[in-house]
Amino acid sequence: MKKELSAALLLLLIFAGGCLNIFVTRGITEDICALAERAEYGALTENWQASENAAEAAIALWENSRVYTHVILHHSEHEGAAETLYSLLSAIYARSAGDTAVAARLVRARFAGIAEMEGFRLESVF
Repeated sequence: MKKELSAALLLLLIFAGGCLNIFVTRGITEDICALAERAEYGALTENWQASENAAEAAIALWENSRVYTHVILHHSEHEGAAETLYSLLSAIYARSAGDTAVAARLVRARFAGIAEMEGFRLESVF
């Protein structure tokens, strides 16, 4: 009986950890996507300072969550996400509204993919 209870508790702990991972990852990625959208809007309205602030905030958020995200993501995925953020900032520094819009869309696509990859669906189980 103790073995079954221990196994059930272990499974419950693993499931709770997975749910917590989904919650944290989704929060980080949604915040970064919102900041990328704000950066794109700033560029399209030629408010470059607001655009730059949003992109720098997105990079800071990603870098501050590095300890966590480095554990849950493959190294290449983590570095690729950082590269898309820096591409966004580079387009803003170049004061190119078109390039900024494209880079912001790439950031949103990359981070939406990360959220999807870390998500839970019945298809991922069965």
